[in-house]
Amino acid sequence: MTVYIPPSLAEAWNSAISRQTAPEMVLGNFLDDWRRLKNATARQPIVWQPIEDSQALELHRWACFLAATVEYLTVRDNVPTPSWVHWQC
Repeated sequence: MTVYIPPSLAEAWNSAISRQTAPEMVLGNFLDDWRRLKNATARQPIVWQPIEDSQALELHRWACFLAATVEYLTVRDNVPTPSWVHWQC
């Protein structure tokens, strides 16, 4: 049996930056992974690495939205909030 290991949000976001995956898919997959992981110890590694920003306005907005989503989820679920979510958008 193969065990699914979710990618970090930063890894998944790189595929959106390179236009391989739509930002909406990155967000949806991340939310699915967050829900599958049941405790803070398992959730922290998928959000700890900062996501890359983009000069493209649409991707920049998505990056800001993802940062806000991570901040919301970590606070709500009592997971340590990574400092990168507070970087200026």
